[in-house]
Amino acid sequence: MMHRFGKFACTASFAVLIAQPAFAIDGASLIAGLKAQAAISGASLEVGKIEETGPDSFRLFDIEVSGNGMANPLMLKTVEANGVREFAGKSIVIDSLKFSGISLNGKTEKGDEFFLTLDGGEGTNLYFPDPNDLDAPLLPSNPISYKIGRMSMNISGAEVMAISGMESLTEKAADQNQFNTSLSVPELTLDLTQIRDPKAKAQMQALGLEKLSTEIRLVGSFNLDTGRMELSEYSFDTTNVGKLHMTLAVDGYDMTLLRKMREASLAANAAGKNDPEGQKAAAAKLMAVMSELKLAGATISFDDKSIVGKVLDIQAAAMGTTREELVQMAPVMAMGMTQALDNPEFSAMVGEALAKFAGDPKSLTITLAPPEPVAFAQIVGTAISGPPALIGLLGVSIKANE
Repeated sequence: MMHRFGKFACTASFAVLIAQPAFAIDGASLIAGLKAQAAISGASLEVGKIEETGPDSFRLFDIEVSGNGMANPLMLKTVEANGVREFAGKSIVIDSLKFSGISLNGKTEKGDEFFLTLDGGEGTNLYFPDPNDLDAPLLPSNPISYKIGRMSMNISGAEVMAISGMESLTEKAADQNQFNTSLSVPELTLDLTQIRDPKAKAQMQALGLEKLSTEIRLVGSFNLDTGRMELSEYSFDTTNVGKLHMTLAVDGYDMTLLRKMREASLAANAAGKNDPEGQKAAAAKLMAVMSELKLAGATISFDDKSIVGKVLDIQAAAMGTTREELVQMAPVMAMGMTQALDNPEFSAMVGEALAKFAGDPKSLTITLAPPEPVAFAQIVGTAISGPPALIGLLGVSIKANE
């Protein structure tokens, strides 16, 4: 339930909530609404007990979320919901929601026992549109926020992953039909000493990487008048490794497309789990709708924090050469990698950038700047029929240390 508000693409699919009268809701209607929301993603939800703690407040106990390929259900001990209202049919607004710890246990594909825990979290102004109502409003005008506590993954008695917490906020700009959203994870840690593969473990040790510590940030916006959706920052900043930074601009995310997306979602929901052909048809329809979006631009860059030099030294040693000689080989290697594109100018640009970056590792940036926004359907079609044409279609360039 909460993860639906943690993904920018899902958040960006919401429209403005029109002012409408709200009505009190009883416990049975609340549970029914939450079950319908879970069903959208192919999950099922069961509530052990529900108590009314006020005129519009409830406490839910022993909640189980199953499905979506989970071998065991996700368990929540308690959820407190305050300011719960129903309007526009069966849509639900919750002013504030708090949930206690979450736990999930099971076995990995290799048979190792794992245990996932989450310390709990809370959200404000959460809105659950009626999934069976095509015309249900989609987003409250008040800021939507949520945060979760520490999350950890334990495998065979050892903690292999932990997240210090997460916070997210989506709010409407004061002077236009634009929404700004942000998400941050102060620290995600991975314990690489727990890697089972001897070869991979040896490589991590050679690089001096026993534990990774990464900060994650996402900042974006979407404008329902212009149809422009942007990610101005999506970054993974890892200590002693580097910072991976991405941006994205997409056109066509307007009310017309949002309605088509809802129609496809309703079709999938109507098909149900027992109609695989109906599910496939609905999924195909959704993909067709998404292909109408147009790529206006994108970048992906990497700022080195010492990892590139270590990789070059290890690779040079494996090839029986020196780092300097390996760097000199970069243009030739780039030519070989891009030869199939039949674009000498692009190959030369790649070779120059790689040689510059390898010789003095600072930053490497790939930019997509199409002359005009290009539909994703056209990108896929070009990739299948004539990959070399993608370079010009997308305006691809690569630069180093700029």
